[in-house]
Amino acid sequence: MEEDFAINLDEMSFSDAWKKITTHSAEVALSKKCAVCRFRELCPICAAAACCETGRIDGTPDYLCAYSQIMGQKLMEERERIQKNA
Repeated sequence: MEEDFAINLDEMSFSDAWKKITTHSAEVALSKKCAVCRFRELCPICAAAACCETGRIDGTPDYLCAYSQIMGQKLMEERERIQKNA
């Protein structure tokens, strides 16, 4: 997968550029670690963020892993607290 993806709007219409971007985005895969993480729905990671943070679209920013795990744990604790008091 090509990591340096660019569109020049002087060379194509916005509509064509948008189609090319959405097609390319669908082909971009997150890291294997992110793809199977149980806290994936809580994590703000995307290919663009991974690239900015690690230099690779399939990179895994460790601080986002830690953040998502803490948030997930806090949410599970809160769910248990609510269920206990219901």
